[in-house]
Amino acid sequence: MREHEIRGLLHDVRAGRQSRREFVQTMVAFGLTVPLASGWRNEEYDRLYKAAETEMYPVKRAALFIRMNDLVVQSGIVVPIVLRAKAAAMSTRLRGIEHNVYEVDFRNLAYWSREA
Repeated sequence: MREHEIRGLLHDVRAGRQSRREFVQTMVAFGLTVPLASGWRNEEYDRLYKAAETEMYPVKRAALFIRMNDLVVQSGIVVPIVLRAKAAAMSTRLRGIEHNVYEVDFRNLAYWSREA
């Protein structure tokens, strides 16, 4: 599954055409359990976080964190809770491999080939 396909699924979730549960099930079926979480930015979230760092009143601080959580949930991203450390090695003679940290090692195995 390519990035633009994942972004399309996220758009469907935001538009209400697909549930979050269906989205996660699709991601897991493709072996993708942490899509697009890195690099997410939101100016309102950053502003709220800075405000929460100095807020002394617990109720006001809790309200800031609740709003931050709402922003994350409404954006449709999936935040990684677990990153399983692993190592993978592949021959430099293999072609057709599209490796990235979010996908399983044998993704698109049918398209791999070995250089003679």
